[in-house]
Amino acid sequence: MDDVMERRRERVWEVCKANGLVDYDGRALKPPNAWEFMIDKKHNLVWCNVFKAASSSWMYNFNLLGGYTADFLKRTKKAPLNLARTRFPRPSVQELREALPNSLSFLIVRDPFERLLSAYRNKLEGFRHKYYRKMARDMILLSRGTLASGTQRVSPSTCNPNGYPKVSKIILNHFAGNIPNAYFL
Repeated sequence: MDDVMERRRERVWEVCKANGLVDYDGRALKPPNAWEFMIDKKHNLVWCNVFKAASSSWMYNFNLLGGYTADFLKRTKKAPLNLARTRFPRPSVQELREALPNSLSFLIVRDPFERLLSAYRNKLEGFRHKYYRKMARDMILLSRGTLASGTQRVSPSTCNPNGYPKVSKIILNHFAGNIPNAYFL
């Protein structure tokens, strides 16, 4: 297992160097983006949240570590991220740098195309939220050129933006001039 972890560390290092994030002496060339980290000082944990890569499971775990009971988490209508942020506020870069040397830090990754497909299925196929309904409508119009005859509203019954081969291209085109939603990064 040590060999596997060492190869992973080397791979991360190579990618960081190739993307200009560190110099050859190991110094960071840019400050870390502390926005998505959660720091649990009591348990000496630092987690970098990557949406669609076990984030729901780890959000649940951090909420348990933060003192919420499993029963409360099952019953509450509040978003898990909002609950977690009341116990683990977004850290500053300085707070993150101070916590890292004394903590177990980790992140969980997933194949980028699996994340994209998962985000698509989770956010767009069900047309649950107004923002994503508009995005789904735009995707349908871009891929098909039109909605079903006489249709003004996008819903699962009127048209479903299926066809994964087109999805990645459409999402990337959709975001070309916009700030992307974190679920699709």
